[in-house]
Amino acid sequence: PLYDSGGAWLPDGSIVWFSASGPPATDDDYGNSDLWQMGADGSGKRRVTNNGSINLFPAWSPDGKTLVYTSFKAGLSELFLLYRGSKPGARLINTKDEKYRGVWHPTNGRIAAVVARQGNTDIYSVSGNGSGPVRLTESRSIETSPTFSPDGRRMAFVSDRSGAPQVWIKDLES
Repeated sequence: PLYDSGGAWLPDGSIVWFSASGPPATDDDYGNSDLWQMGADGSGKRRVTNNGSINLFPAWSPDGKTLVYTSFKAGLSELFLLYRGSKPGARLINTKDEKYRGVWHPTNGRIAAVVARQGNTDIYSVSGNGSGPVRLTESRSIETSPTFSPDGRRMAFVSDRSGAPQVWIKDLES
């Protein structure tokens, strides 16, 4: 591969998923990246997506049954779900806003995602089927890269609300 990014281990540690692009097969293929999987020992490398687009940021649910990932296959960046053992495809949130970088909450089955709306990015939480959106951040700054504490009570994210990108912590219980 020419470019690798966004690795995600299955919770049991047996398989790692990642995004990679390689030499283009055709002129139309240049710049695409797909999701791949391989065993923890590096064996059994296999392409999972092959949709002629950019596929990034895989993240497994804590139970290892569902993967959320970012794809540009619908034009804008969108979040899609892949259920273990099936083909990729289900769109997580059906709006015209760009969405990317989904991460699973460790205990409640929800996904935090960055949503770009009218030039502003905020972080929202949605259920594992995309319903019940809740806005977690709200400012006129760029907020991205959410990650949850192991107990799910706090969320770290990057924001430029102070004038430069910095890590912020949000208490999710207050």
